[in-house]
Amino acid sequence: MPSPPNPAPGASPSTWPLPWPNAWTFADAAKEREAQDLWAPSRAAEREYERRLLSVAGQVKTALATTGALTKAEKLLREYAKVLEPWARQSAANMLAEVERKNAKAWRAHAKNMGLDLRALLGGPGIGELVRQKIEYNAGLIESLPLEAAQKAVEIAEGSLVTGSRAEDIAKRIAALGEVSMSRARTIARTEVSKANTALIQARSEFAGGEGYIWRCARNARVRPSHGKKDGEYIKWDEPQLVDGMTGHAGEFPNCQCRPEPVVKSIAGRTYTPALSMPPETEKALFGKKGAAQYIKFERSDNLAQAAEFAEKMNMRADYSGANYIGGSALDVANYCNEVLAKAEDLKLPLPSAIRFEAQWFNPRNPLESPAAYHRGDDKIVLNPNYPWHRLEDKMKEQHATGHASTASKEHIMWHELAHAAHAKANPQLYADIVEGRVVFTSAERAVARKVSGRAAADPLEFVAEVSAAKITKKSFARDVMDLYKKFGGM
Repeated sequence: MPSPPNPAPGASPSTWPLPWPNAWTFADAAKEREAQDLWAPSRAAEREYERRLLSVAGQVKTALATTGALTKAEKLLREYAKVLEPWARQSAANMLAEVERKNAKAWRAHAKNMGLDLRALLGGPGIGELVRQKIEYNAGLIESLPLEAAQKAVEIAEGSLVTGSRAEDIAKRIAALGEVSMSRARTIARTEVSKANTALIQARSEFAGGEGYIWRCARNARVRPSHGKKDGEYIKWDEPQLVDGMTGHAGEFPNCQCRPEPVVKSIAGRTYTPALSMPPETEKALFGKKGAAQYIKFERSDNLAQAAEFAEKMNMRADYSGANYIGGSALDVANYCNEVLAKAEDLKLPLPSAIRFEAQWFNPRNPLESPAAYHRGDDKIVLNPNYPWHRLEDKMKEQHATGHASTASKEHIMWHELAHAAHAKANPQLYADIVEGRVVFTSAERAVARKVSGRAAADPLEFVAEVSAAKITKKSFARDVMDLYKKFGGM
């Protein structure tokens, strides 16, 4: 049965149709709700981001309530803002990663019957830069919570000198600042998650040739009348709307629950093709009768689509299109990764679910410090697009010569990250305990870890990964190293 019609633009909430107006099944109703939520921002990202922002606002509230002198409170809040910077950046990055994950999932569902090259679409020029800008902006917003409270405290203090306010009145006004910070934290969480979602939809829509979107509102009692009037209206991306004295697109207004539903059409001269299919003989070699992979034989790909297709044969999602480093090529890195992944498949090692170029996970102030990382939550290996991959062999020799890496192999980086993935899956609780600081090195254990490499001495996770990467190259270690390796869940 077809879904109920959309309400006419400008219809009030009371006239909107119910999800199942007739003899619909609950399954049909669920599908309808799922379709409505497809382009909505990630609620999980909003809840987690709000929790983190409220923790900052709570610290601000406590500082204002417990610090007697206003000058002391101001100094304390400004110092807190400084030490907050790295935490703020990571919190913003985590939020953007979750928003991007749900946004990409929506595009996958939307592109099934559109003939779009989904890998190119999800990468898209400018996506990495967009995410980086959003991370920087949101990190600044987080840091602004204590700074604004400090500034307002100073204004209250200066104003009290002029008006001669009583101490009790000043105390009440200072306490109210804490409540303002809590309220602003909630607004930032709701608004910024939604704005990031809209920005990603717009960037990918325009890259796919889309010129606009359909404004969709949440259709609940909290919808503002001005936004309800926009529901179902087609809006061009280059024509942001003036609503309640503010300009923007669906989802970009404070506390806005609306979202844009992109309209993408084919454009002459621009071709999007589905993933490349494999020759029958290759398919037969890769898969058994039941469809399970039996072995993987690496063959160098001629383009990024083929490289991503090869990774898919190992039940992995791959996006190698985000490289922007100077020298070399993304295809070289893709083939490097796939060659190591194929060997890992032959060794029956667990593979991550995805591998991608993503700049936002790496320090923008020192982009060369780390080439790759493993993220347990998404079970993916991310590659640093700014790393000098074209000098990989020389870089690894340097790293080994200085004692930072346990081998000089150019494959070391991938084996190291694959070891993290295997470790997380084989010992999830121990891995989580180490990540969250409940399990750490003793001084004696750290001394043993230094025998492996400087990186191994950082923490037990790096130690296990460094030993695992070295074992792949047939390197052996003393008994104390191997005993420690087993203690921390080494395979």
